[in-house]
Amino acid sequence: MKLAASLLNKIISNIMFNKFYKNDYKFRKDLKDFANKNWFGKILKPLFKGPYDFINRYLPYPRDFLLKKIPKNGVCCEIGAYEGVFSERIEKICKPQKLYLIDPWTGLKDRTEEKYDQKHQDRRYNIVMDKFRNEISDGKVVIIRQTSDQAASKFKDEFFDFVYIDGDHSYQQVKKDLNNYYPKVKRGGFLGGDDYPIESVKLAVEEFAKGKSIVPQLKNQQFIFRKTDYIDSKL
Repeated sequence: MKLAASLLNKIISNIMFNKFYKNDYKFRKDLKDFANKNWFGKILKPLFKGPYDFINRYLPYPRDFLLKKIPKNGVCCEIGAYEGVFSERIEKICKPQKLYLIDPWTGLKDRTEEKYDQKHQDRRYNIVMDKFRNEISDGKVVIIRQTSDQAASKFKDEFFDFVYIDGDHSYQQVKKDLNNYYPKVKRGGFLGGDDYPIESVKLAVEEFAKGKSIVPQLKNQQFIFRKTDYIDSKL
């Protein structure tokens, strides 16, 4: 099974993505649009859900380009772990000696959707705890069930090789996360985040980058920059 999955991954990566899809985010978007917006895709969706869920584990992710920049055996942090999907990618690709997952997993009072209530947040927390049970036991993964503001004081400056921000997307909180965790990144380390096209995220990142005279790389709705003493747009 693993050999077949590995072969499938190589075929998809080397043929489909390199030849037809230079941007793996576009592939996922096209597939999602086909399943949800195309009438024929809606009919087929129940049939290919199982196979897709299996294949999906081996497809390149839109955020993988970030992780390939990160040195192996480093110390990494994800703010906003949710159900640990991207956390698994960090673990798989970066192979960190230590991975900190920060998320309060608390219900949102200003959101009425069922998926944001405390019951669902507790379920997501349990999913992450179960997913990384062995790594937690070995001390390789540390779960911090707090807000990013509360957790920031636990780490000394220049502690992380990589910090990924994907928590509260409000302008004020993104700005706070950038200011709180930039000092925690080692010189030469990386700080990145998700959903750059969202106006609040974009504004916070642009203002922060301008204030630090750094140029973030933007790709697949992600932003990332390297902590250096000079502008490094090539990363």
